[in-house]
Amino acid sequence: MSCCGRQRAALGGERAGLVNEGAPVWISYAGVRTISVKGPATGHIYRFVPGNSLRVHADDAPSLRDIPGLQARQA
Repeated sequence: MSCCGRQRAALGGERAGLVNEGAPVWISYAGVRTISVKGPATGHIYRFVPGNSLRVHADDAPSLRDIPGLQARQA
């Protein structure tokens, strides 16, 4: 019997270690109505309520900052 399965599992572990999700980013919303936005990188739907902040995935944050009323919040 071949040991190919173990090699395949080891490669999968190496690839998983290369993924860098980045630190979450807090985005605040200064609009007057609740909005829902789909994160372009993750596909996650974020629901922003006026005056509140949400923690968003780092890969979605740059695009979300381009939406009027949304901005990165200082930690």
